[in-house]
Amino acid sequence: LDIAAEYARKRFQFGKPIISFQAIQHKLADMATRTETARALIYAGARYLDTDP
Repeated sequence: LDIAAEYARKRFQFGKPIISFQAIQHKLADMATRTETARALIYAGARYLDTDP
């Protein structure tokens, strides 16, 4: 995610960085949401395994 955001800051199209385009911002937001969801799922699974008798 950090690499994608950095690339979007450095890549220019039509004289503007592509991170300024709403479609790119939405794509990065979706990536962040999926990353956090996956992290929460992993923590929940680990917590379940730690507390399972």
